[in-house]
Amino acid sequence: MEKRDQTIGARCAHDKAAKRPIVSVIMANFNGAAHLESAVHSVLAQSLENLELLFADDASTDASVRLMTEIIAQDRRVKLLRSDVNAGPAAARNRALDMARGTWIAIVDSDDLLHPERFERLTGTAHALEADAIADDLIRFHDGTSDSDPGTLLGDTRQWEPLRITPAMMLGKGAAGPLGYLKPMFRSERIGALRYREDIRIGEDHEFYMRFLLRGGKMYLTPQSYYLYRQHPASISHRLKPADLNSMIRAQDDLTPLMTGPERAIASRRRIEMEQARRLEACVADIRAWRILPTLGRLVRHPKTALAFAQLVCRRLASRRRRKNPRPEVASELLLAPPDGYLPNHAGLGHMSRHIAIPHCADAWTGADWAKVTAVTQHPATQVIAVGAVGLFALGYVSAPRRALLGQTASDWPAGAQRLLANGYAVISPGANFDHPDARTAARRIVSLVPAPASPPARPSPLRPAVKTKAC
Repeated sequence: MEKRDQTIGARCAHDKAAKRPIVSVIMANFNGAAHLESAVHSVLAQSLENLELLFADDASTDASVRLMTEIIAQDRRVKLLRSDVNAGPAAARNRALDMARGTWIAIVDSDDLLHPERFERLTGTAHALEADAIADDLIRFHDGTSDSDPGTLLGDTRQWEPLRITPAMMLGKGAAGPLGYLKPMFRSERIGALRYREDIRIGEDHEFYMRFLLRGGKMYLTPQSYYLYRQHPASISHRLKPADLNSMIRAQDDLTPLMTGPERAIASRRRIEMEQARRLEACVADIRAWRILPTLGRLVRHPKTALAFAQLVCRRLASRRRRKNPRPEVASELLLAPPDGYLPNHAGLGHMSRHIAIPHCADAWTGADWAKVTAVTQHPATQVIAVGAVGLFALGYVSAPRRALLGQTASDWPAGAQRLLANGYAVISPGANFDHPDARTAARRIVSLVPAPASPPARPSPLRPAVKTKAC
């Protein structure tokens, strides 16, 4: 009898482990209905399908809950965690962390997009590096046209190897710290009881990462980018308020005793930068409230703040001039394909307005290279046609295609196309009427996948075999 009980217990434990998701995706949301569907579908379209999406709504008053209820009816991997009180993104994420069952934890904002292979590639790299956390660079994009060019958060660093992130690196680069904007994936066992500070509404990510690193967590940054970071006026991190900076300064002061001597020196410089940013934001708030004298007094007492204020005014004036003289609209039709010699004989390809040549091997480009695809395809009116398996990969960097047509049968699609088309992509035949309501609904992210011919041997990837995330 005892042996039978042990067998049943072992079987139950095995079943529980088998049902455990590989990735728990945590998505906090407050009134993010405008971009919610595209963000959620980019998670559900992941090639690593064994995941759960914990959607922590922070007392939204828009259509967020209704939209999520409709999505949950179609995909059981999604769970809705509602709150009657708006407590901020940190509290929402903590509620989801308490419920997470995955081996890995991924934080995704409710207005951003993921490349369909992000989780598969990052976890593969993390296993090779024996990392506790793995991060990729962020590709910035805008809703429609913008005054600034998209690119990656860290710029074109030409980094080809994964880089281990230290607390000193996390403290660098200004008040907000660029690395604090990253969205790493964490091993859940290394997070343990670690949670976000709920008294911080902006910069809570940076503080969480610092505590993770100061406790010995091994975090690596890959040279690739699989996360598309949407920039728009409603973004919570668009502007830092003086009260937010006060919270960030207080949070860093609490961490200082855990730092080494060199780390404390960097933290001290960062504190000075945050204090300067706080004075600058106080000047902006005073100007908006027509409190001129306090602003002048602050600028006279702090020359560096005066210089930063002058630079801010110059950027605003330059932005207004660019809006008065907008850039010409980007090409309405784009072809994503390897060089011309390997294009299939497909009707219409010869008349494309612009051909974006992409490599035969996805790993031959870094995140900064793929960011250029995002830049040229982000206009809402853009039509995109992609060729072959690498074209399918390239589509993960297209933030806002309008529609294109599929001329082949489903059997000709590259592997993974069905999954993408079922999660936010759609197919419309060449004879479809785009004015039909069903067609407009389906045209959220419509692409044309044309089968690639037999391609030449792939060029070797610049990445070393030890750190390659996917074979070419």
